[in-house]
Amino acid sequence: MTTRQAVAVAALPILIYLCMRAVPSSYDAVGITQLEPAFIDMRNVTTAVECDRQGIDPLRSNPCDPTQRPLNYPRVWVKALSPLGIGAGATVPLALIAIAVFSGALALLMRNQPGGVWWWAATIVSPPVMLVVERGNTDLVVFAALVIAALALERPALAAASWLATVVLKLFTVAAAPVLLLHARPRRWMLAALGVAVAYAALSFRDIRVIAHVVPQDVDNSYGSSLLPARIAGSLEPANYKIIGWVIAGLVGIGALVRGWRHNFRAENGGVAEFQVAASIFIATYLVGVSFDYREIFLLLALPFTLRNPSVETRLLQVLIVASMWLGPGGRIGGLADDVVELVLFAVLVSLLTATFARTFRASTDGIRLRAR
Repeated sequence: MTTRQAVAVAALPILIYLCMRAVPSSYDAVGITQLEPAFIDMRNVTTAVECDRQGIDPLRSNPCDPTQRPLNYPRVWVKALSPLGIGAGATVPLALIAIAVFSGALALLMRNQPGGVWWWAATIVSPPVMLVVERGNTDLVVFAALVIAALALERPALAAASWLATVVLKLFTVAAAPVLLLHARPRRWMLAALGVAVAYAALSFRDIRVIAHVVPQDVDNSYGSSLLPARIAGSLEPANYKIIGWVIAGLVGIGALVRGWRHNFRAENGGVAEFQVAASIFIATYLVGVSFDYREIFLLLALPFTLRNPSVETRLLQVLIVASMWLGPGGRIGGLADDVVELVLFAVLVSLLTATFARTFRASTDGIRLRAR
């Protein structure tokens, strides 16, 4: 895919969003619910800054937010924006910047990829992507930083700094640490970044617990291991089915892991690190129990791997990614079918992640042995 094609495809979410704003009835066609005022998730951050200035802890109560939602992000967002005098009035400019950064990262990821325009288009205009754009969610910025980290492994300082920024901003990207440690050379930059991330997580532990306690779960716009057993039981409280979900995912995951370790999968044409980052994040967020559907945007990092290394497994992965995204928020089928697809996607990602990790690890240890001789 040429740079021009990549930019054109990456602009699709922006164009569709503008059409949605111009024709509100089109929200149903895309499969998401319109919320007002615009960019409601970015507004959650900017209004939290205003409450913080008033001496109110926005992680526990955020009356400045139009929907009264507590802050659903680490406190660093508030502390970083407060000195800049940012408030609710900056919501739209900040959201537009985040969307532009996201589109730029998409173009960077797609550039020079071997075709696959229709696969990219099918995922980039899917409900999770349009949801993250419509909400102005900060995952837009996190995605861009993670793309830089995955593509800049030959510049380990830049990769480590980009990854550390994602952890500080959203925490869940710590799941990508083993991937970057495995690929980055020299490893000292990633080890240093990992040390800072651990210290940051320890200092933020109380905030993490507060966020987990006060943030509501949206079953209709989520994926995760708890949803399948909850759906089968007809329950709207997936938290009550977390252990059952872990048992199911554990049994499926162990089988997939064994198959992946035994499978001599050859990925000779690149895209491995990006895929491993995507797989690690999906697996980790799936095992959390319930994660918002827009977090599936990180699966876009897996597409270069599937396009560069065509096989039965990677073709299946492409189909599962598209199916999972389109059965997500507001999907016409959705529900139980979506939960089953995501469990199968989880299994395939575990299997391929194990296979590629095993191959990368063996190649790394073989190199060390050769140097020792």
